[in-house]
Amino acid sequence: MQLYAWLLNPKSQVWNPIYLGALTINNSTATLTYQDPQHNNLLKSNSRFFLITEESAASAPLAPSLNPSAWRYYAEFSEKKPNPADPKSYSLYDHIRHLLADDPKVLAAGLSGGLDIWLYRNTEKILEWAGSARDAQPSGGFDFIHRQLTRIIDYLDGTTYTQLAQDLPGQPLPTGIDPNIAKIGLLTFNTAQQDPPGYLYHIGTKHLHEIVQLPDTNADQRALAIQINQEINVVNTWFEMIRTDVLQLYAMPRAQLLGNDGRKLLDTVATLANTAFVGQIDQQGQVTPGVIQIHYAIQQLATFDIRACTASNPCSVQ
Repeated sequence: MQLYAWLLNPKSQVWNPIYLGALTINNSTATLTYQDPQHNNLLKSNSRFFLITEESAASAPLAPSLNPSAWRYYAEFSEKKPNPADPKSYSLYDHIRHLLADDPKVLAAGLSGGLDIWLYRNTEKILEWAGSARDAQPSGGFDFIHRQLTRIIDYLDGTTYTQLAQDLPGQPLPTGIDPNIAKIGLLTFNTAQQDPPGYLYHIGTKHLHEIVQLPDTNADQRALAIQINQEINVVNTWFEMIRTDVLQLYAMPRAQLLGNDGRKLLDTVATLANTAFVGQIDQQGQVTPGVIQIHYAIQQLATFDIRACTASNPCSVQ
């Protein structure tokens, strides 16, 4: 006999199991690595249930056995809502999907994917633009620097909220960035009026905070959500510092921007952007995580508590 692992879609959908593979057992520890051949995000489809069956080792089954006596271990993301009458009262499954797979605000902006990946990608772009603006300074690339500074503000504020005419006096140069990606900023300035909110606030206040409150969240998920939220607050401060410096740089006359003052501040912005992305290590060796670490920590929220299927604790996937 052989143990096989499966991902199963929600009960409300047509039965469509995904075969993950046969488990390798070593010293009572089972391991398995799976990558979807089409690189699909499994949280979008077959992610609600995890099931391990024990079936014939002669050949891999096409689907998990329909006989519950073959079910050995089981786990699920809870779909229980704290307030079923409130359509915005999200379950743990909803929160994890919005963070890692498919968020309504992101979809409304014409994008696909969860909040986490766009926080990661947009922070990475700010690092790229901050570095290129600094590197262009010695050669006198005044217009290029202004273009990169405008791009940074667009990604920090979000173009649906930012007031470029106020923040960046004059007529900012065309940035050439994807208008859909720029719709949602990283920062939030007005929680009542800014819609959609910035990624950091949306992740921290709208999802991590709620995950901590849910009765179906396990202790590890709750502790991890608290940790990530603390790290997000630090990154938010770094982004606010970048924004202040970028606006100061944009307001500098040409001679000042291309002189020592501009060079020092551009270097500060590039350093801050790098810190926001990769984190910071102090003199005592303590690490303050950046967006890279936050990105991987959010993925760890999507973990199952696996339990054995027993007569007194039966597993149900149908």
